[in-house]
Amino acid sequence: VGATAYRMLRAWPPHTVEKGDVVLVWGGSGGLGSMAIQIAREFGGIPVTVVSSEDKFDFCLKLGAKGCINRKEFDHWGMLPHWTDNEAFARWSQGSRAFGAKFWEVLGNLKLAVIFITGTKSIVQGKTPDLLLALTAFVNPGIEAEIMELIR
Repeated sequence: VGATAYRMLRAWPPHTVEKGDVVLVWGGSGGLGSMAIQIAREFGGIPVTVVSSEDKFDFCLKLGAKGCINRKEFDHWGMLPHWTDNEAFARWSQGSRAFGAKFWEVLGNLKLAVIFITGTKSIVQGKTPDLLLALTAFVNPGIEAEIMELIR
């Protein structure tokens, strides 16, 4: 687990976690996520975790997370709505913006974030990039094309 977290955070130059980089760790209280928090912290990164309940916050904070977000406060997860469904896309967009606002609230300032997702192998392999792109869109506005190029 530690080797996998290390590889994801440090083995893809020039896209490696460095001092001052913000790292969004999805599943921060699990095995891979808890290792990611510690590795990011040790390399000077600023981990922000996403977990499924507030009772997991203390665990993540003790490992070195700057803050935590309860994913169950938001309901916009899953496949993006069809672009012609204006109502559904507006709801999804509102949820995405709310999650982004929570991220910036927890972080306390604006910085580029590295996204570390645990337990979603297909996203890492680029087979289903919608979630990664959606997360990236609120964290790093304007770099969607760069992210799509990276995961192709």
